[in-house]
Amino acid sequence: MSWPSSVNEANTRTADIVQESRVPPSRISNELPLGVEFAPTTPLKPNRFRHKDITPLFDPDQPVYLPSGPQGEAVFDLNDKLFATKVPDGWTEYIHPDGHQYFHHQRWGIVTEANVRDEQQSAQVQRLYHAVVKLWDHQKEQQEDLGDISQRSVEIYLSLLPESRYYLVRHRTQEVFWLHPVRVGEQILGGTDDHDEANYAILMRQQYYAHLNSFPCHTFVPQDGIKYLHGYLTYIGASDFTADVKTTPWDPPKARLLLKMLDGILNQGVDRSSNGFTTLFISRLLLAIYKNRVAHRQGTLSAMTSEQPIIEPSSSVLDSMVEALCFFDPETYERQLRKAVLTEIASPAEWHRVVGSLLAQWSKSNILATFVLAVNGFFLSRMDLSSTARTGGSCSTLFAIGSLVSGLHYVRKHRENTHLRPTEVSGYLQNVGKTPRAVRRLAIILSLPVVLLLWALLALACAVASYAFDPPRAIPAYVIPACVLLIICMLILESTRMFWNVFKEQRGRAAAADGDGEGE
Repeated sequence: MSWPSSVNEANTRTADIVQESRVPPSRISNELPLGVEFAPTTPLKPNRFRHKDITPLFDPDQPVYLPSGPQGEAVFDLNDKLFATKVPDGWTEYIHPDGHQYFHHQRWGIVTEANVRDEQQSAQVQRLYHAVVKLWDHQKEQQEDLGDISQRSVEIYLSLLPESRYYLVRHRTQEVFWLHPVRVGEQILGGTDDHDEANYAILMRQQYYAHLNSFPCHTFVPQDGIKYLHGYLTYIGASDFTADVKTTPWDPPKARLLLKMLDGILNQGVDRSSNGFTTLFISRLLLAIYKNRVAHRQGTLSAMTSEQPIIEPSSSVLDSMVEALCFFDPETYERQLRKAVLTEIASPAEWHRVVGSLLAQWSKSNILATFVLAVNGFFLSRMDLSSTARTGGSCSTLFAIGSLVSGLHYVRKHRENTHLRPTEVSGYLQNVGKTPRAVRRLAIILSLPVVLLLWALLALACAVASYAFDPPRAIPAYVIPACVLLIICMLILESTRMFWNVFKEQRGRAAAADGDGEGE
């Protein structure tokens, strides 16, 4: 298909957001017709869709019969016939692919979830619309180039419950705006709309695609939005293979699947016969992308990018002792967890990778722990064991049981948490604790199945060695086991020294990043 020659992501005008010094974006009363009071809202507000009480459709005392006989060429709405609730002239009823109902007035440019089949709600929507038009005309007196609202291709969202609210959408520039003064930095556009720093082009695009996601059946996604989605899905592959920190909402296999589906849709052509499914598919993906960009504060000086340094807390003597007792296994878990979360922002792709790796390790440790338990059972059944050998075997059994119990528990708890949303991943990690050492403590806990298994193997090895060397025997009987034990110890020490040198450069980079973080 042919792409437009416009820029990848058009700059969003934010002149409609007027900085007020004292007026917050709360309920504002205006001198409007019929005493209508209304206030701004956004497409991301959680109370946009009103919850209806469930009422029976049919009255048992007044039977309703389906129309009988051929209806000829006349087109009619079966709901209109059955319930005598005709949609008023000018309105079109749509059913969102997710199932909820909304109405669109093409001439007035209104979208609403209010049930305009109900005469009272229809009248309230009309009064609210005329109030918005009056406020537009009031703004037009101050800005002569504003023009008439019906000639500016503006779409108006109107909501009646829990109170009258509105926002306006300009599809040509892909922006959401209001006629009331709205303060910048009051978080009306989300948590990153603060006084410190924000990129309002990205914030506005997030709001715009949230609107398309809510009302997809009567409109299309702009061509530059489709182009941006296509490019972003391609970028995910390059980012995953080249970046240390993953800041994208999907991993490459999912991005590849989405890209294949997008190409299939575009090759078939985009038209209104899709009943909103095509618009919903594209706008929902773009909404997820812009939510991710907003969460990572992209486009600002404090943006969290794929080159974000992983800052680790400094280690104390106690930390070194704990790591040694855990065979330095938690260090690997800690680095994986720090890649999955940056401050309070989580990387879903990295989280999926971490949890998948953990589940595989825990499952294998459970198998090995079961094998160690069986060996310990056979070993402890011997009657000629010394007290030292029996104590070692008993400790090995307890360690193996601890590894098995913790591993089974972790697998059961984390198997359903593999595909968490970014906010859920952040909540998982933030609930562990707010201190810088919280991730390190979590890494130690997550490594318990493997650490306990290693201690079980070590205790079993000590018990077997004690059994082999404890009875008084001739000196030649000790030579072969002693040589084998010496070779094993030398190999373990050599492997420890080698890997210590291998990862020396990595530890140096982590320490340098830690120093830079403290300097800032």
